[in-house]
Parts: sequence; structure tokens; C-alpha cells
Amino acid sequence: MRGSSRFLRVLAFLAGISAVAACGSTSGSPSASASQNAAQALAQGGVLKCGMAEDPPFTFLDSSGNYTSLIPALLQKFEAYAHVKLQYVPATYTTIVAGLQAGKYAFICADLHATPARKLVVNFTTAFSGSGDVFFVRGNDNRFSTLNDLNSPNVSVAIVAGSASESDSTVLTKAKFVKLANVPTAILVADLSAGHVDAFATSSYLAPALAAQYGFKTIPDIATQPDGVLSVPLAWAVPMQDGALLSLLNAFLAHEQSDGDLAALKTQWLTVANSLKG
Repeated sequence: MRGSSRFLRVLAFLAGISAVAACGSTSGSPSASASQNAAQALAQGGVLKCGMAEDPPFTFLDSSGNYTSLIPALLQKFEAYAHVKLQYVPATYTTIVAGLQAGKYAFICADLHATPARKLVVNFTTAFSGSGDVFFVRGNDNRFSTLNDLNSPNVSVAIVAGSASESDSTVLTKAKFVKLANVPTAILVADLSAGHVDAFATSSYLAPALAAQYGFKTIPDIATQPDGVLSVPLAWAVPMQDGALLSLLNAFLAHEQSDGDLAALKTQWLTVANSLKG
């Protein structure tokens, strides 16, 4: 019964996505082409391209150069669910949304912060996790204990360019943000430890591991505010007009939520050790 209902959902997806592609075919837009490719891939049990970016602990490369952790494990289950093979297209968080808009892949399968700005240009699935931002300072730096202490033009805060951390300027309106392009968390840690910046900001789900490993202070204190500031959902994303693919992905995520598989994957992969990779 479960297999029959899934088959019907895939058929509905194909009908919907083909109609969307047909409506946009006269424009020759990249997103319409991506929709046609997605429909063809599912119809033939073929390959569906998705944009992927590293973001420990959710996704990182193992010693063999393969994507691993929570997101890849969840996507393997989606392949079986939708009877399709996914082809990962490497991207960075600076370019991944633009790649979707250019039709380089059918959807974004990395963990993407569903920020208000991004919601203007892509459609997000239901969230599979959530994250805010936390500011880190050296443990022996007694100048900083509160957000007000950091909110000064004399304070430099390192962030990853193009990431959700760029929204932190709405919290620290006076601080100087140093935007680093396509760098792993380890570079943020190194810059702070060496005194090149006064603080850095990154996702709250990394906070316990970073604080424990390096003795950093967290602002706000994760003991009382574990989600940090500006908490947003983490989700996948599809082109704005691709409601059929969105429905299929949401049906899959609802299935994983209801049977407890998503919770089990989080326990398995969202660990301190995996948080420090990259």
C-alpha cells in the first residue's frame, strides 16, 4: 500500500512538473529546462542533478572524496523513495542559489538556511533542522561578554561570505564584519586564535563542539540560548515555479519525520567529532 501511494505521488509529480516545463518552454529559461530534465530523470529512473555544498556536521567529504553525513544519508533514502539516482553538483554557499536559478541542477540538496531574502528567489521544502548564529571570542578575552560589548566599530567579526551569517549585521549594527569567501570553519577558528579578528560567527549547531574544543566563549551564552540569534530553518530548495518537485520532496521528508528515521540520522551524524571536520 505504501509503495502504491508513493508511485501515485511520483506520477503526480511528473504530470505537474511537465506542465510547468511546457508553460515555460517558449521562454527557453534555464529553470524550465531543469524542470524538463527532472521529469525525464524520474520517468526513466534516471539521474537527477542537485546542488551540494560542504557544511559539517551536515555534509563533509570523507577520505575517499565522497560526500557523507546526515544530508547524504538522507538523500540516499530519497533515491530509493523516488526511484531516481542523484548526481551531486559541487557548489559553494556563495554560488549555490545562483546555480539553481541558472538551471545547473534541479534542486539544492545541501542544508540551506531558509532566510527571508532567499525565499524571494527560491522555494524551500519543510525544514529538517534549524540553526541560528553564535559569536565566538577567545576564552581569555575579558572585553566581551554580551552582544553590546561586540557592537562597536572597533570590533572585527569574521564570517563566511554568502552564508546566513551575513544577516548578523542586523544584530551587530556597528561592528566591522570581515567576509571570507568559501572558507571552512577551521579558518575562522585559526583567525580568531591568532588574534586576526576579535570574534567570528557561525551556526549554532557547531557551538558546543567549538566551545569545548577550543575554550571559546559564546555570545549569547549557549547554556541559556542554544539557538543563538536569528534562528532560521534548514531545508532544501527548488526553483520558484517547481511546485511538483517541492511536493515530492516534502512528502519524502514527512515520511522520514513520521517513522523516526530523520531523528535517528541526526543522532548518528550530528556529533561533536563531525562538527569539527572541514
